[in-house]
Amino acid sequence: MESNTQETQHVLPDVLKVVGSRIRTIRNERNMNQKRLAELSNLDRAYMSSIEQGKQNITVGSLLRIASALKVDIRTLIP
Repeated sequence: MESNTQETQHVLPDVLKVVGSRIRTIRNERNMNQKRLAELSNLDRAYMSSIEQGKQNITVGSLLRIASALKVDIRTLIP
């Protein structure tokens, strides 16, 4: 079991960076600034910045709100 935990901890930063990059890309495609996406998602702008940088371990609830604000299926954001 420990091996799986260590593997997850190793992969998680990469996954978070991909999720953040996808959010940023879609946001930019929609000509939306970070502040507006945060408002539409009911999230703090600084938190949104951390998500886009891959520094924040985002919750499923937050990811759903972001996907809804971007008008995409949540699966679009997850690698």
